[in-house]
Amino acid sequence: MTDNTNSSESQKQPTGETQRIIEQLLEQSRILRKKNEELIAELNESKTNPAILWSRD
Repeated sequence: MTDNTNSSESQKQPTGETQRIIEQLLEQSRILRKKNEELIAELNESKTNPAILWSRD
């Protein structure tokens, strides 16, 4: 016999509040991904010009 107590729960659509949180997390993820890309580019550039790291804001 299988336990189906969570089957209907997992089928529910996100509520407005849940959807808003998901959208915020996705936006934060995009921002962090962009910042990571910028930092990686800066790090790669610093390998040829170490003074760049000291000139950061």
